[in-house]
Amino acid sequence: MRILITGNRGYIGWILTQKLLDLGHTVYGVDLGLYDDYILSYKNKGLKGCTHFTKNYKDIAVDELYRMHVETVIHLAAFSNDPMGELDKSKTYENNYIDTTEFIDVCKSAGVKHFVFSSSCSVYGMNDGDPMTEEDNTDPLTTYAKCKLLVEKYMINTADESFYCTAMRNSTVFGYSPSMRMDLVVNNLCGHAHFNKKVNILSDGTPWRPLIHVQDVANAFIHLMYFRITHAFNMYHGNPLYKFYRCVNVGFDDNILTIKEIGIMVSKSFHVPIEIGDNDPDSRSYIVDFNRFNEYTSMARKFSVNDGIDEIIVFLLDSGMNEDEFNNCARIKQLDMEMFE
Repeated sequence: MRILITGNRGYIGWILTQKLLDLGHTVYGVDLGLYDDYILSYKNKGLKGCTHFTKNYKDIAVDELYRMHVETVIHLAAFSNDPMGELDKSKTYENNYIDTTEFIDVCKSAGVKHFVFSSSCSVYGMNDGDPMTEEDNTDPLTTYAKCKLLVEKYMINTADESFYCTAMRNSTVFGYSPSMRMDLVVNNLCGHAHFNKKVNILSDGTPWRPLIHVQDVANAFIHLMYFRITHAFNMYHGNPLYKFYRCVNVGFDDNILTIKEIGIMVSKSFHVPIEIGDNDPDSRSYIVDFNRFNEYTSMARKFSVNDGIDEIIVFLLDSGMNEDEFNNCARIKQLDMEMFE
């Protein structure tokens, strides 16, 4: 299959690109390369065999994409977390929503058959009650999450019999990638435990987070990419909107933890103390239902949170990462929003 991945040199994109290449697919990667200087050489395979385009995905023209004969597009590129999205809300809205919907139109016009969008469980906002299903009300609290939901709604109205769309509401990702991110909650707490010799949680640690390892989420992309082919989207539960559009919570029931629980796990693994504050909890808190994901993929979790913590310990020791590199790798400090003007 011919597949184009936007953001293929990013945290998830690097792993996903390598997996697709290993499966024998023809892979095109589109990435601005903003963080190439921070991609560590530790276990870096180089993604040999991928055709790279160092450019913004919004600059891809219909005829250019058409000539590639791309069948599936996996869209990862975005301002990639809540704090980054709040640095400049208008630019986040432009990049994560406006540019994405225009790119969806380009893909449809170029004859792409399946558009897979990396959304987020953060669209649920705050929920400490029953697990949220894909049919439940959403309440995104940040610009990043609001843009994810807006794109999903656009996809519902764009999908048809010749252009299938899948929105993956991913859990918060953790674990090692050659294009490492240290801003994500598990990875970040590990970095602070290593360099500061303690785990410091400023809030009371009560918010819930669904979590998924970067290898598992890459596998989920592949499973759901194949889903259009193997199932022809005929499982739409009586809702005509879902005949050509699919929204799926992506994660595992036994990887839903509170921030405090994550901190305790990191503290024990690094043998450092933990300090938990008494500030108001983060308003982002969500428990998520993964029954649809299980129904569509029957995919088993391969990596627990403790597995991810263990591999980050090895990574921090073997890579020789210093504290400045850790801070640089927590990407929010490296982004110059002017680059997107």
